[in-house]
Parts: sequence; structure tokens; C-alpha cells
Amino acid sequence: MDVTTGSKRSHEVADEGGDPSKRQKITEDDFDALLDGALPDMHDIQPVDHGVAVEPPDEVARRAFAERVVVRRHIDDDELPALLETLCNEAARWSPLRRWRSVALLLTCVARSPRTCRAVFVAEGLPALGSLLQESVSTLEEGSAAARQEAQMWALACLGCLRALALGRATLWEHRHSVGKPFDRLHRWCSQERSALAADLRSQTSALCKRWRNQPRPAGQEALPEQKMMRSRVIDIVCQGLMGISGGNSPASPAPPPSPAGAMPCRTVAAEVETALFGRFGNASTHEYKQHARMLRKNLALPGNARLRERVLSGEIEVEELAAMDSASLAPDSLQEQRRKQHQKNLKSAIVKEMLPRLDTGIHDDQRNWNTAPPIMYSARSSSQDGGDLANAGSKDEQSTQESHKSPEPVLEPPPTPFRDFHAPNVSAPAGEHAPTPEPLATPAPEDDEEQEALIEYFIKSVH
Repeated sequence: MDVTTGSKRSHEVADEGGDPSKRQKITEDDFDALLDGALPDMHDIQPVDHGVAVEPPDEVARRAFAERVVVRRHIDDDELPALLETLCNEAARWSPLRRWRSVALLLTCVARSPRTCRAVFVAEGLPALGSLLQESVSTLEEGSAAARQEAQMWALACLGCLRALALGRATLWEHRHSVGKPFDRLHRWCSQERSALAADLRSQTSALCKRWRNQPRPAGQEALPEQKMMRSRVIDIVCQGLMGISGGNSPASPAPPPSPAGAMPCRTVAAEVETALFGRFGNASTHEYKQHARMLRKNLALPGNARLRERVLSGEIEVEELAAMDSASLAPDSLQEQRRKQHQKNLKSAIVKEMLPRLDTGIHDDQRNWNTAPPIMYSARSSSQDGGDLANAGSKDEQSTQESHKSPEPVLEPPPTPFRDFHAPNVSAPAGEHAPTPEPLATPAPEDDEEQEALIEYFIKSVH
């Protein structure tokens, strides 16, 4: 008897009212069929749990992406390009909420990453930041209450990343369509809106605005055509220095080398350096402005200054610091070491000349007894001081004798420290007991770390 026949008989019995004798006969037949191997084994039948919902494919992909991002709570510069490619290609097929949370999670971890990773993000990841910032502003302006709560978290991730990146006013002007204008909209909304959401974002947008407004206007915002042309030329000069090109890039010159790994674009950094030069000298028409730009190009392009160029392009040396350096500070390390050794040599020779022994008048080298010790070496003094040394020798001995009989100066009590009692500094512990040592105050953790940890925990939650 096959399974189909047994199932059919069981239905027939149910239709007939369920006769007990027939039901017992059908059960015995099924048992015989099971022994003969006609029915499937019960171990091969997998139970179906109808209480567990199957996750959609995009949620599985989003969770895998989140695990890659938060495995160390920061991102290495060699991992960032692959993560950005995943957001551009795969995340485009995810739901909007999953896609924007993934972008916000990446921005939060970039803010905690090393300087080289942040430099790579400036070179490749600013479009992703601008897209999320644009979406968060649009949702804050027109979304529902729940959607605005979600958009606030996105905006906090964008603002935290902007604070950590080495972005100046010139870079924002270069990316004004993707980042600059959405940030202006967000700052305007925070200023006009009177709500708790706007209050949480207003302090951060105001701090960023204050930082960028204190910087000089970039060359792209120059109103005078002559000044704009001169400043653009200086940007080209500094960019050549950062590329290692000492002269003009003629058609016969080789192609400029690409930016090293973990570095910002040379053109972007050159624009920031020129803005710092303009703020330092105040006018692009001055001789000092032009001369300093040429000096920067010449020293940056030296063959031994590859390490200096990498430090500038990675953001380790700030553009304001670079603009304030002179030619001695910009020299290669080998040349600086050579100059330091020469300076030490010249200093020693000057000291030897100054400390040469003075020979008494009338005594020559052939009359001196060279078996005795050499004369005492002393520094050169004026004749008036030398004449009074022997006369005042006895008075100095008397003074030293009188000072030896003086009472010793009282020992001052050291200032209080966190490990001493301020109110009773002279109270001693009982005999046989040690004075209690007060516990030092705990150092509070930075607020940015706490906020970033809270954002990470929020963005890695499952999306239903």
C-alpha cells in the first residue's frame, strides 16, 4: 500500500463518520507499509517553524556590511575603497532605510579612523556624505515625526564626520554642490526651527560655521579678476611642488605622478595651502606672497622631501603650519641633519677660541715648564673685571665664611596635590598605621566617543 492510498483511506474514514474498526485497520496497514519502507522516515522530515520570520535578502546584506564596518570600530585606509564600492553598487538595491543607515554607520566609523583613512575619504567618499546630508535635510524639512527622528541620527553622523575631516573653506567651495549647499540648508533649518531636534543639531552646525568663517575666502570666491587669476596660478605652483615637479609642466615633461595611497588630492591640498598663504600675507599682489609660494614649490619638489609631501597630503602637517614654514624648516631631513652637525662643530670651535688660556706677559712657550699642569681655562672677561679678581679674592673668602655661619633657610611646604589632604596637611597618621591615600578623580571620557558609540549601536540594529 502506498502513501497516497493510505491518505485517501483516512479521508474516506473521516467522511463515513470515523468507524473505529476501520480506523484501526488503516493504522495497521500504515504500520506495515512503514516497516516495508514505503513511507518516508520521520528523521528525514524537517520541522517547519512558522514563528520565525525569514529576513529579506537586503537585510542579510546590510547586516553583513555592518559587521565588516564595526569589526574594530574604525576603518583602515586600504579597506575604505571596497566599502565605498559596496555602498555605490550593492546598497543601491536595498531599501532606502537600510541604505542610509549603512552610509551613516560608515561615516561614524570614518570619524574614529586614523588620519590616513580620513584623507582617503576626502578623496573618494565626500559624495556619499553629501547624499546622506541632502536626504537628512529633506526629511527634516518635510518628513513625519518618526522620519525626522531617523533623519536627526543621519545628520549627527554627517556632522561628526565633518568635524573629524581635514576640510577647509577651499575644499567646501570645491564640493559646494554636494556638501556645501546641503550643509547651508541644515544650518538654516536649525536656526529657524524651534524644536528639540533642531536644538541638538544647532550647536554642532554653529561650531562648524564658526571654524570655516574664520578662514580666509578661497580663490574660487575671489571677486577681482586679477586677484583670482594670480591666486589660481599660485595654486598651480603649490600643486606642482606637492607632485614633486620643480619647474613648469611643459609638454616634454613627464606626466605628474599620482597621489600616494592614504593621501588627499594634490589640487585640494594646494587650494587649502594657497588660502592659508592669502590669509597670512593679506594680498595676492605682494612680493612676499609670490616669493613664499615659489619657495614652497622649490622645497616641496626636492627629491629628498618625499616624506614631507606625504605628511602634507595625509593631513599630518596642517596647511597653516606649512604656510608659516621657512626654507630651513622645509629642507630635507638629511640636509637638516648636516646643518645641525655643522652648527655643533662651529659652536665647539667658538667655545675653544673663547676659553683659550691667557698667558702672562713676558712668558713664552720655551720658558714654560711643561711638566706642570696646564693653566686654568676661563672665559674671556673685560679688563676691569680681570683686574678686580685678585684684589677681591680675600673679600670673597670672608663672605663665604660669613654665609656658612648663617642659619639655614626654612624648608617650604610643597603645594597640595590631589593625593594630599587640603584641609589638614600637617595631620599625621596614628603610630603603626599608614595615612589613608585618597582616590584620584576619574578622568571623564570624551563626549564625542560616547556619542559615536551611541550612533554605532543605533545604526547596527536590525531593520524590520
